[in-house]
Amino acid sequence: MDLKHRRCPSADGSHGQSAKHWAGFLVRTKYKAKCYRSPLSKHTGTLSVEGKQESVAVKVLHPGVENKVAVDMSIMLAVGSFVENTLGLKYLSVRDYVESFATVMAQQLDLRIEARNLDILHYNFRDPRSSIVVPRPFEGFVTDRVLVEQFIDGVPILKWSAAQEDEGCKQRIAKKGLDAALQMIFMDKFLHLDMHAGNILITHVDSPDKGSNKVPMIALLDAGLVLELTSDDHRHSVGILGAFFNREGYQAGERMLDASKLKNVHDADAFCRGVADVVEASMHQDFFSHMGEYVSQLCQLACHHRVKIEHKFLSMCLAVKLTEGMVLELDPSIDIISSGIPILTSASLKYATFG
Repeated sequence: MDLKHRRCPSADGSHGQSAKHWAGFLVRTKYKAKCYRSPLSKHTGTLSVEGKQESVAVKVLHPGVENKVAVDMSIMLAVGSFVENTLGLKYLSVRDYVESFATVMAQQLDLRIEARNLDILHYNFRDPRSSIVVPRPFEGFVTDRVLVEQFIDGVPILKWSAAQEDEGCKQRIAKKGLDAALQMIFMDKFLHLDMHAGNILITHVDSPDKGSNKVPMIALLDAGLVLELTSDDHRHSVGILGAFFNREGYQAGERMLDASKLKNVHDADAFCRGVADVVEASMHQDFFSHMGEYVSQLCQLACHHRVKIEHKFLSMCLAVKLTEGMVLELDPSIDIISSGIPILTSASLKYATFG
């Protein structure tokens, strides 16, 4: 990588600093991980990569934010312990979930980790047929407090959807977005957990067949919040979600029991039958539209039967729910269950977990 840059403004307004020093100046002046567009070729400098000028986004960390986050996390951990120990909700893994969230927040305070996450996502979606674009971090321009990455020019997905009159195009984008989410959930063991509308853009790139037309692609931004699963965690979570996808409620309950780290279960058969009842009820409704209600019922069953629900499974449920909302906004007619069957088949071959 050939990195070159012109002189950039320093704190006193002179032009005696490089692009790295300019980014360091931003660290001292901006709030938390604020993202900026910095087309360095205009007036702040030029970043040349293999002879090509690049517009970049610069994310910087506010000084002192580590202490603020540490205080917030300590309060949340105390509340989590109170909820589990005093209210008897230890089976919902509240403290585990908060500890996991605290770990993720700590990682967000080191922008080198976000750069690594971007590299992983970029690799996982390297096939242009995925229609997924992930910004590339620029090697040599990443520190724990500064992240310089590729700037992607696009439109927020919901704004694009509102203006898009081609329903066929919206349906294709919805299918590509769903496929990407299912790939992360069932195959990659690496989930982008911050896929709200503001972090998903529609951008246009040259057609792969080298035609003159531009084709729409989905851009995933802000990879600071991810869930990276071990093989065992992934196998358990995929098995549970797979059983729900296949409407096998009793088997889903059995897999939740297998994954539970607390073994003082009260009436395992009744728990599994309760999960089966939830799944049976979902067959007469749109499962994903009522997913929050079903998760609430599962939590009630878990507390009653003393089954500890693993927090990583709940995180995957949240990822599914976020995906469902975005996909149905683009294409209300899409069948998420049917779309998930092919990748579930691939996952079953990988783990041999589905009957």
